[in-house]
Amino acid sequence: MSNDRFVDVTRRGYFQRLAGSFGGIAIGFLLVVAAVPLLWWNEGRAVKAQRALDEATKLVVDIDAGKADAANNGRLVHVAGDAVSHSPVRDGDLNLVFNDVVLVVRSVAMYQWLEQKDTRSVDELGGGQRTETTYSYRQDWSDQWKNSEVFKHPTGHANPQMPLQSQSWAATGTTLGAFTLEREALLQLQAGSPRKPDKIPDGWKDDGDGLYRGTDLSAPQLGDLRVRYTMIASPAEVSVMARQMGSGFETYEMPNGYPIFFVNDGRRSAEEMIKHRRDAEMMITWLLRGLGLGLMWIGFCLVMGPLKALANVLPFLAGVAGFAIAVVALALTLPIGLGTIGIAWLFYRPITGLLLLTLSVAGSYLLVRYRHHIAPASASARPV
Repeated sequence: MSNDRFVDVTRRGYFQRLAGSFGGIAIGFLLVVAAVPLLWWNEGRAVKAQRALDEATKLVVDIDAGKADAANNGRLVHVAGDAVSHSPVRDGDLNLVFNDVVLVVRSVAMYQWLEQKDTRSVDELGGGQRTETTYSYRQDWSDQWKNSEVFKHPTGHANPQMPLQSQSWAATGTTLGAFTLEREALLQLQAGSPRKPDKIPDGWKDDGDGLYRGTDLSAPQLGDLRVRYTMIASPAEVSVMARQMGSGFETYEMPNGYPIFFVNDGRRSAEEMIKHRRDAEMMITWLLRGLGLGLMWIGFCLVMGPLKALANVLPFLAGVAGFAIAVVALALTLPIGLGTIGIAWLFYRPITGLLLLTLSVAGSYLLVRYRHHIAPASASARPV
């Protein structure tokens, strides 16, 4: 593999760093301000999803895949059975045909230049800073085309265009008993097992796992391509929860606007599908909570950045100041961030929010009483 390294060195003086830190104050305030509505919106989103899923458990109707009963038109239904394709799937780019499959996923990788950036900053006595940025270039496989024109050092690292992209195809006319599964539904499935095409297109080779276009896989060259296919064979067990419209399915919109069009692999009950979505929604909720609190903490750190910049005269003091700022920022983030979440709970879930607020106030009161209780005892235990 080719490998090139370039090191760029930059220096900033004390007053440059100080001026830059003041510029970060505005960005910090924006991050803090943006975090509050994000946390609030996330709690509302979570409540909306959970209430909709609670309601869905009452509304959903289990139906037989073998009969598209017109009486269920417009209702939220659940059906499980075998999805059967009635037409082949074609990869028109390579002129390949796949029979007896419900879904085909093509993954394409190209051997190309990749850029890696590593930055290391060292504080210097007097408040200056020396920054070393190392740009490393190597040729390797990647399923994403890298635009070499935006590389820091593009000369000698030009990538050709990627002629093929990763893509998914669903078999048209796929049926689930008496129902038709459209592309929107089938693309929600996870392509199961690798499969090689039955023939090798002109200009390509069989590399054991898929297709390869190049001279030698053991010594790939810039622009070589590698293609892999994964597929779901027909018939395939699937479960659907959606709105029945004739012999097809559409998105069912709950009264609060939450959309339901769930498609899962395997035969799953309605309860299992709803639980699966609950777990996914809970994960999203916690990820967004973490994002909101993280943005708020970074914002407070930036707002207090000038304090660290003032201490940059001595690197040791800058380290101490940076640690203190991080602690103070956390001390501000937790009550404001968690307080935002708590108030949102009061707004969206009054009973639960009030209970949590009562427990929080009671816990704080007991902690204060405990500290006041042990303080006299500690004072009396000191030697005179």
